Amino acid sequence: TPSAPYGITLLNCNGSSMTLAWKRPKNTGGSKITSYYLDKREAGKVDWKEVSPSPAAHRTFT
Repeated sequence: TPSAPYGITLLNCNGSSMTLAWKRPKNTGGSKITSYYLDKREAGKVDWKEVSPSPAAHRTFT
């Protein structure tokens, strides 16, 4: 099992959208990482929600 990506950074925020970037997981679990699924959670909430039904192919997402 791969470890989680790390070094999540906010590159841009304009009030209606934001661009995030992250570093590859340190442990790939023996497989090549080909895409990332992004979820979000409101502060103070427990439930996570899918950001996009399609995986992100790159290590940035707007």
